[in-house]
Amino acid sequence: MKREKRKLVFPNLNLKKFYSIYLSLDVSENAKRRSSEEQAVALLKDLPKELSYEDFKLELKKKLIKKFNIEKVLKLLTERNLPFNFATLQWFLDEIGIKISQTSAKALVKILSEIDVISLRKIAVRIRKDHDKLYEYVVNNGIVKYNKIEKKFVNARKLVMDLVKQGKLKISYKNAELKKTKIVDLDDLKEKIPEHFISIWYDENGKAHRKLLIPGDANVCAEYE
Repeated sequence: MKREKRKLVFPNLNLKKFYSIYLSLDVSENAKRRSSEEQAVALLKDLPKELSYEDFKLELKKKLIKKFNIEKVLKLLTERNLPFNFATLQWFLDEIGIKISQTSAKALVKILSEIDVISLRKIAVRIRKDHDKLYEYVVNNGIVKYNKIEKKFVNARKLVMDLVKQGKLKISYKNAELKKTKIVDLDDLKEKIPEHFISIWYDENGKAHRKLLIPGDANVCAEYE
């Protein structure tokens, strides 16, 4: 039986705001707060009392490293030669049974950087062809709108779909996904795919054909399995 994923929301607050909320815990336990502040309270309420700013930063660091398995995240990403960003963090947490939104993942990466848990840097990767360049572009950015890829890469549709067929990328649009497909001819589809990715065209004899269409605001992201 598949284990249900635990949903987690991480507040989009900076370190000073976290500390401000921490200082207010004792004096305003029942105060009205925004949802992001309530999420911070839940995270901070079991920290030691009356910490200085630097000690608070240290305690928060230890808590987040343990709560989100950060050491294991970094080890796995290093082994796979992947960058640490919101998308790779979101993927890792999903793998260990924690469901987190893009917004929460971005907020978590931001605070991890603020409290000196991580320092983000680029790694050198050998580029042998345009497919490699496109894949690294998507991996480094986490998620990329297809219209941005179109502006940056000639023959974008073919490059993206080659990587989709290889299982390296996936495309998401509205409630539909396109991944690990075995499409043979992009301009004369025989395979069944979500209608969001189909355009109809007619040949000189008036015969209708289905053509693969990637909407400009579709999201393209990497597959890490």
